[in-house]
Amino acid sequence: MLKNILLKGNVLWAYDSELENKSQMNRFAGLFSFVKPLHQHKGEIILTDNQIVISGDYPVSISLASIDQLFLGFDEFYSVGSVKNWGVFWQPLRIKFSDLTPRKIYLVIGYNGISAQNKLWYDTLKEMLSQR
Repeated sequence: MLKNILLKGNVLWAYDSELENKSQMNRFAGLFSFVKPLHQHKGEIILTDNQIVISGDYPVSISLASIDQLFLGFDEFYSVGSVKNWGVFWQPLRIKFSDLTPRKIYLVIGYNGISAQNKLWYDTLKEMLSQR
């Protein structure tokens, strides 16, 4: 049982290496209204006072101390052209962290078909990381 749960929600996510291997066709699939955002995995995400825990088809735990970079927006792996409405209602949350090797994970949290809660998570994480 996790203690001190600050935020939780459903999550669609992928590592940068998984997005890099997606075909161009899949990168633009998100433009169609019936398709979920670009992702490889799905589950539930929980933020505690010291970690991010993702459960689901591929569990992940990220210590806040291991986070090297936090970014809200698009890049070469998760392009603005891969989402509906060209990113007006939400942008992916990218976290670069180091466990055994450096990794980048792209998150779409609380997606409801139109918007996501990524900005809330970004602001919360940014505040927590600035206090460390």
